[in-house]
Amino acid sequence: MKKAVFLLIALLVTSTFAEFRLDRVDVTVSDIKKDGSAKIEERIKIIVIGLGDQGKYKAGINNNDISYWSATTKINEIRRHINEEVVDVRNFNLKPLQLSSKKCNPLVDLCHGELVLEYEVYPHTNNETNEIIANTGLFTVDSYKPRTIRYKLNPDALTFRSPEKTSNSASTLTSEDVVIIDSNIYFSIIFPENTRLVDINQPPNDVALPSYMPLSQLTWNDAVLTQFLFVFDVEEGLDDEVLGFFSRIPKNLQNIFAGEQSIATIIIIIILIGSYVYLRSLDKK
Repeated sequence: MKKAVFLLIALLVTSTFAEFRLDRVDVTVSDIKKDGSAKIEERIKIIVIGLGDQGKYKAGINNNDISYWSATTKINEIRRHINEEVVDVRNFNLKPLQLSSKKCNPLVDLCHGELVLEYEVYPHTNNETNEIIANTGLFTVDSYKPRTIRYKLNPDALTFRSPEKTSNSASTLTSEDVVIIDSNIYFSIIFPENTRLVDINQPPNDVALPSYMPLSQLTWNDAVLTQFLFVFDVEEGLDDEVLGFFSRIPKNLQNIFAGEQSIATIIIIIILIGSYVYLRSLDKK
């Protein structure tokens, strides 16, 4: 009898408070390229309470429209945590995961759902010149010495929570200077091989990191990043440099023969070849 009453109360509670709740968000940056582009995966885990909202979740299992999920769940964090005014987002894909029996508690009609967002980010480029526009992209890059690329994280590219503006605030910082990563949000960067730290003003958990230490992955959580600075170097192996040199040869030749000076270049090559053939013929005589 007591068990039946408990189940009835649980059913009434879950029916009354049916809703979607945010559990946690994992934003992971990986596959960082030489041009500052990277892959991003966002795993947004949500709690689905009540049969009604579980039905809504199941009905949208094949829907990959992020606006649908944001409107259906009314969860603000269902979005890309990247500023598209600063970053060029490509190849976006959203995949809802099934509500499996392992992720549900039938006693209180509570299930765990998950949305997986995958996309690539690039710096914006000029449509006419195809040159990278300054201060865009998740990272700015500088090949400041042979076989070494320096990366600097662009905090303007991140759209985690900003501080609320108050009229009586004495702070001179703007909302763009501060990025707030809440306690249920995890921002991770997986680094390429041979990555070393150059400079960081707010490491994860405020634990001091020695300069030029090797890096494999860092994760920020429950942090307030003020005027955030993060710089790291990636050193290429000699094999990569040699392969890169030969892979650039076809493109360089194409630029030479397709450029404004292509006719002059062809004439010079013909003259050089002709001169070589002529001199060889004189030697034979």
